[in-house]
Amino acid sequence: MQIICATTLAAAEVVALLLRANLVPAYGFRIEPIFEPLVPVTFTPREPLPDALLNQIAAVPETQIVR
Repeated sequence: MQIICATTLAAAEVVALLLRANLVPAYGFRIEPIFEPLVPVTFTPREPLPDALLNQIAAVPETQIVR
């Protein structure tokens, strides 16, 4: 599964949601691109995410979940 954000604002909201769910970058999820603030920003969770968290992420504008 991947979470694709079309804007950096959407990516910031998704990061906040993942961090609130106690996921740690590099261990709980991967972010690409890493060193440049380019869009789209892609998040790849290393484990399945709970449905409640997926629903919150899906509600973020400019964000798409690809399974």
